[in-house]
Amino acid sequence: MKDKIIKDTLIYSASTFFSKIFNFVRSIIVARFLGPSLYGLWNALSIILEYNRYTHLGVLNAMNREVPFYRGKKDYTKVREIRNTGFTVACIPSFIIGLVIVLISIFITGRVEIKWVMALRVIAILVFMRQLWDFFSLLLRSDNKFVFLSKMQILFSAVDLLLISTLVIRFGFRGFLWATALNYIWIIGYMLYRVRRRYNLRFYLNRNLLVYLAKIGILMTVIGVILSLRTAIDRLMIIRFLGVTYLGYFGISYVLIQFIFFIPSAISQIMYPRLVERYGSSNKDIGALRNYMEISTQVLAYSMPLLIGEVFLLLPFGVRLLLPQYTPGIFAAQITILGLFFFSTGMMAGNFLVTTNRLYWYLGCACVAAIINFILDYFFLKAGFGINGVALGGLLITSFIYASLVLGSVMFQYLRSGLKTFLYLTKVYFPFFYSLAVLLMLNHSALHLAVKMAIFAVACLPLFWKLEKDTKTLSLVFAIIRDNIKMAKV
Repeated sequence: MKDKIIKDTLIYSASTFFSKIFNFVRSIIVARFLGPSLYGLWNALSIILEYNRYTHLGVLNAMNREVPFYRGKKDYTKVREIRNTGFTVACIPSFIIGLVIVLISIFITGRVEIKWVMALRVIAILVFMRQLWDFFSLLLRSDNKFVFLSKMQILFSAVDLLLISTLVIRFGFRGFLWATALNYIWIIGYMLYRVRRRYNLRFYLNRNLLVYLAKIGILMTVIGVILSLRTAIDRLMIIRFLGVTYLGYFGISYVLIQFIFFIPSAISQIMYPRLVERYGSSNKDIGALRNYMEISTQVLAYSMPLLIGEVFLLLPFGVRLLLPQYTPGIFAAQITILGLFFFSTGMMAGNFLVTTNRLYWYLGCACVAAIINFILDYFFLKAGFGINGVALGGLLITSFIYASLVLGSVMFQYLRSGLKTFLYLTKVYFPFFYSLAVLLMLNHSALHLAVKMAIFAVACLPLFWKLEKDTKTLSLVFAIIRDNIKMAKV
């Protein structure tokens, strides 16, 4: 089982990595040719897409949990009914919302600039298409079909970059909208052809099953909304106090989040269905989940500092070279990168709380984080710290508090001691503070960038030694890579 998990993680992480590379290049092209104002405009309208993902009222989230749970119980009829219900709920509400947005765009034509009308009409298409993309992604994840999903990710990102490179450079904002819409249209058409046939998906609504899934999913949806509210709070506060242009500068932070987050996201997505399936097959025994929790969290805690630190050091050079007009956003982006460590280490704990149905506590943690996020954003902006203050308060400090709440509460259920839980968190957070100390020394030195990055990589070796000593994860990774190379040669 451990070998299969690591193999899926390597494949899915690799596809996600290359997808992020494509998306990173895409983001640079878009940011460069649109400029801070239009880039900020799209970031503002994208809030609609983020919140549209919750219009299924949690049914898709419930599907993602219940499919592996009932598969663990070997109730395959229930699995099929849940999948079809998820497909139906993904299609109908998003289609209606997209139609409403089209009508709004028609109503405001002539009253606002044409770029707003065009953007809204593309948003209307994406509302429907992205909901279906989310459904297919969750369906494949819940069935552990990470190889096929990996192929789809690569294709989607590669075609997206091709369209963006062709259309944005030539037609600007209009070309960006065309490219974005066309890419979603072709990928959803292909997924409908391949995935719907494979799973025999059809429209299906059973009132009792729908209510059952909604009851499970509604809290999960609220939690997701509140967690994403943190990002929305940052954006809205920047618009309110500083304006759309500064949101454009801050947009570099979101690009980096998407780029760096592929490792914790891949591990979390691969572990989640297995966590739930194990919970179902063990008759809801939380003791059966402890090994999954602790190893996954340690892998993230001891591997992420290398990636975070190297990007932290490289960022100023990269922005000044490729996006010189976004230089005011460099320091905020560096702070954001640091905050990703804590959000990453809290991911598996969040999965545990969802799996074991401890949703009200998870909701409380999310609410506390959102409130603290708002308070710190307001305080730092009023104090004149600008987007750097938003990154410090809304991302770094708030992520630390959030991770401590969710991870601490989960481990307390096993350790049953406040002191032992504190010592566990200290162990998990040690790589962050160790790597931060090294980064601060290197960042203020006069050494060449390449030398700094090499020194930091060497400084992270003790972390990987500790990870290997405790989990033997690196040995398994190298063994799997070596076996695949041998098979490729044969």
